[in-house]
Amino acid sequence: MLTSLRGKLIFIFIILTVSVVIISSGYARYKQRQFALEQARQRAFIDIHLIASDIQSVLRWIRRDLLMLRDLPLLRELPALDGRADRINAEELLLNIARHHQIFGQILLLDLSGQERVRIDCNRDATCHVPPQNSGNQLDRPYLQAALQLDPGRILVSPMEAGTNGVEDSSSQLPALLYATPVTDREGEKTGILVLSVFGSTFLDIIARQEDELHGGEIYFLLDRDGHYLYHPDQARTPGSKSGSGASFFREEPELAQWL
Repeated sequence: MLTSLRGKLIFIFIILTVSVVIISSGYARYKQRQFALEQARQRAFIDIHLIASDIQSVLRWIRRDLLMLRDLPLLRELPALDGRADRINAEELLLNIARHHQIFGQILLLDLSGQERVRIDCNRDATCHVPPQNSGNQLDRPYLQAALQLDPGRILVSPMEAGTNGVEDSSSQLPALLYATPVTDREGEKTGILVLSVFGSTFLDIIARQEDELHGGEIYFLLDRDGHYLYHPDQARTPGSKSGSGASFFREEPELAQWL
């Protein structure tokens, strides 16, 4: 009987020992996994802040350009003037700015009726001014209606959304960011509106470049306010692609949409 009892005790001891080892091993793996997930979360958090910092730097640069151009005497008086020489000088100035920076899809100087007094059109291959006979009127555009309500010194910044490329061709799927501010004369009276249309790719390229250069493994999205993809590693889901024109993070991940 003692032998039987001893055997049972030994068996129970072995079972308890093995159980403790299994539990300890499982807990250790759990803690390791939690540690790895926390490290990945912190790494992604830092990477996102790096990307956001680069984008904010470009936004500050664009704002400085806008204010610098707004305050130039040549542009301050032009919307109220009809001089051909002044217009040509302004065109040359804005052409040089656009060619140097290569981030502007358009630069517009409008009078208060919405008429284009100077218009510079840009793409990645060419930059040109639009002659007066081909200029248009922007008064019916929502961004201009909002800009005309601004007090002097204020700046309008549009949302960057899929399906808008700025002031020229709203049928394009390529996104753009619009900056607009009133131009005033020496007495502080509004004479027109200065508009910079910035290629959305200026910011999307930052994300793509950082995604390649950083640690790797994470997938980054940039969404507009409706949840459409402005940036996605799969380009078929982004603006400019017919198959991606309707792709929406909010529809694909409705449970996460409420947190964004």
